[in-house]
Amino acid sequence: MSIYGLLYFLLLLTITLAFNYDRESSNYGDDNDADEAEGYNGGADVPLNPEYRSGKFEGDIVLPEQQRNFDGLAREGITRKATWENGVIPFTIDRRAFDQHQISIINAAMADIHSKTCVRFREKTAEDIRWLRIIDGGDCFSYVGRQSNAGGQDISFGSHCFSETGGTIRHELMHTLGFYHEQARTDRDSHIRIEWDNIENSDAARNQFTKSNKHEVTKLNTEYDLDSIMHYDRFAFQKVRDLRRPTIVALNGRTDFGQRNGFSPIDVLEMNRLYECPEKVEVKEPRRQQSSLENECSNISARKKMYLDGRCYVASEEAAVFSNAIQKCDHLDTAHAHLAFASTRTLVNELYTMVLGDDEALTATYYVGAYQMSTRQGQTRRGWHWMLSKNKPGPGIPLSSEIWQRGEPNDRNGINERAAAIANYGGLDDVPEHAEFYYICEYRN
Repeated sequence: MSIYGLLYFLLLLTITLAFNYDRESSNYGDDNDADEAEGYNGGADVPLNPEYRSGKFEGDIVLPEQQRNFDGLAREGITRKATWENGVIPFTIDRRAFDQHQISIINAAMADIHSKTCVRFREKTAEDIRWLRIIDGGDCFSYVGRQSNAGGQDISFGSHCFSETGGTIRHELMHTLGFYHEQARTDRDSHIRIEWDNIENSDAARNQFTKSNKHEVTKLNTEYDLDSIMHYDRFAFQKVRDLRRPTIVALNGRTDFGQRNGFSPIDVLEMNRLYECPEKVEVKEPRRQQSSLENECSNISARKKMYLDGRCYVASEEAAVFSNAIQKCDHLDTAHAHLAFASTRTLVNELYTMVLGDDEALTATYYVGAYQMSTRQGQTRRGWHWMLSKNKPGPGIPLSSEIWQRGEPNDRNGINERAAAIANYGGLDDVPEHAEFYYICEYRN
């Protein structure tokens, strides 16, 4: 081939690659199709608690064989033979492994336990024959309770175990005190359902959902606690990262369990009961009262509804254009009713799960309350707002907000799309306001 022929071939190759790159990076769904082919339907938004990663028993538990045969495992808590003597946990910390900010998070978690229980962490002395050794073992894991052998027992905090809430640190410290996971309770099947078909196809993954033997455990006379810091979230050990296929389903419809923000009141109660703390320290077990709105929400006859964070969300069973959908929500019997404000990606995902129901894919479109308004008369540039009623805009919505599905909003194919709807696989999509779609109403007290 001549030099001119070679140059011509290279030029043609460059143009072809540029064309393909432009096509693949367009906003018309190619990337989403690729995600679907790989099986990751909205998977980037599936939450993963860091303690699932260590590959140990129930995700993050170092469990010696003899410990499985203890008599009297206490709820997730082990027998008092394996609690720390007098509720005192001597410890050392590898200060070379952690920076000052990480050490402050560890100290804050310990101080939190001090303020709510009679349990105490203190620096190891020469007289201590058993102690806790705080290390960075690359992952988040701990033994359960005090081990019988003399010497130090490890609790590990890898760099990904730290968050500003310190939730994972508190979770591991509860293991050290003697607690297994909440969903291992003998009564769990009365409160949650394990979706075995959605769990990874391996013994290691499926063993994470082992239920305790009723002859080995006591529940410390407490109620099952979806708010416990020791509970898995609903996507733990998923086979495919997919918002539509949880591994744990709460029978009461809740989706916000698996928190790593702090100890629940029942967590505190259990620590005090396991360590026989004085009555003045013990926190009375709360009796959760349903709000009037929660009661109203549960009595609504709609097939798809959800009560979450003080709001009731109800999916319509009829279709309407956007302006009519606003009016229909506004006519709900409350002063605070409007099309749903799906203002965070987490809430968008929850609403998506609600309207998806038991279906494999979302086959209907549901308006939410986002609308693109003209900023000034005669200008083509417009801003997105949450709509309180037909002509009353509420808070603005940045185009960069995480609520949008990738590539949206985009007025696809030149159509003027000024309303927003729940998109398939999560996120919001801009859609034509004159199309008849279903819709989601939101109301509060």
